This record gives sequence, C-alpha cells and structure tokens, in this order.
Amino acid sequence: LIPRVGLSELLVEPARRFIEARGGKIVTEIAVRAIEAQARRCVKVVCAGKKEFKASAFISAVPYYALSDIYPSSPQQSTSNVGPPLASNSFLGTLSEFTSSPILTITLWFDRPVMEQEFVAVLDSNIQWVFNKSRILQSGKQSTQYLSLVISAAAKYVNLEKNRIVKMALEDLKQIMPQVAAAKVIHSLVIKEKRATFSPRPGIEAFRPSTRTSFSNFYLAGDWTDTGYPATIEGAVLSGKKAAMALKADTK
Repeated sequence: LIPRVGLSELLVEPARRFIEARGGKIVTEIAVRAIEAQARRCVKVVCAGKKEFKASAFISAVPYYALSDIYPSSPQQSTSNVGPPLASNSFLGTLSEFTSSPILTITLWFDRPVMEQEFVAVLDSNIQWVFNKSRILQSGKQSTQYLSLVISAAAKYVNLEKNRIVKMALEDLKQIMPQVAAAKVIHSLVIKEKRATFSPRPGIEAFRPSTRTSFSNFYLAGDWTDTGYPATIEGAVLSGKKAAMALKADTK
C-alpha cells in the first residue's frame, strides 16, 4: 500500500486525536534534559526551562545517539547528577556500537510528465527508488509533474553539494526515462537525513536492547531496539507496542 497523504496526516494526527480523546496530553517543543531516579525507579523528567513532569512510568522513544544524555543516573548515585556514567547501566556502554545510515531524498518538479508508473525500483543506478508523487498524491497540474527520488545508505552522497546531487539524479533518470531529456526542471529540493536510520551491520543484533531497563518503571521504544525488524516504521510501531505491553504487565 502507498499512502496518498503525508505521513504526518496518515499516522501522527490520528495518534494525537486518539490520545487526546482519552484524556492524554501531548507537549511539544520542550527539550528533555534528564530523567531522575530513586531506588531503581524513575521519578521525574527534567526539561528545559526548569519544567518537570512526574509519572508512575516512563517510555523513552529517543534515538540511540541521544539516549545517554538523558538516561537516569545510577540508583546508587545522587539524582542531581544529570550526566549518567555509561558504565553504571548495562546497555549504555554498547551504544557506541551503533552507527547511523543516511538517506537522501531528491524531489524534482518537471514542466511536463516524464513518468507513468506510481513508483519504480532502479537497478545499476545511484538512485534506488523513484516515486511519482503527482500521481500518488493526485495533486498538481497534469501538465507538470514532480518525482521523489530516494537513495538509502547514502553515506558517499550525503556531503555532496545540492547541484551535484541533482545533476547526478537527472543523469540517472535519463537512462531509464528518456523523456526526461526533453523536460525542464522548474524546481528541485534535496533533503539530507544524515541520521535517518541505524546501520544494520553484521553483529548489531547483539547490541539492540530490550524494552525493559534496570529501572522498574522505565522502558525503551524505538526502531533501534530489539524488535527483530530493521529500521522501519513497522519496527518503530512494534517497539512501542512491546513497551506498552511490558508496562501493562509490570503494573498488574
């Protein structure tokens, strides 16, 4: 299935409505500075502006590269310690085993249609996927067209200048869609997600943590945790479900 709306409209807004309709509250644009613990239990989240949130249980969904900055201090230490030592927690010392894999998205607007399919996978090319957004989203003038090109594991491309990336993408497109040669690019956009996913290198499974932690009421979620899936939306959703199920089981 290919969504005909953006992922925020497809997933985020329905989730927000679901939570708020059941009495939940969503707070955004406030940075978490630390999570404090006492007697092997987390007691509060300390945020920017000296704001604090207390709860009976906590689920963290931050990426692996940000977790060590906020992870609760060792129960044996004072809760005033914001910077937890890695050695005091079983899995934090293994976070250095994770590396990021970038993704490039190159969006091109053409002055005429150049592609009929909704999407194609490309072989022997720098670009890997081409999505016909005009057709998928059923938007825009039929006399024009915009395509979204995706390159995963894009480490060797991510530091290139935008113009060079666009030129490379157009050269590849011309090889598979000859009509591109006669078309004019009226606008282009390059999005570089340098930390898009964790790299699923051989051996990384041994370092992916479970949802439970050394704190009885603190749980982990995120596509990088031990879901059995690669770095995907499905893996992220599964991690959240596993965290919720563990919390529910522990509070019976």
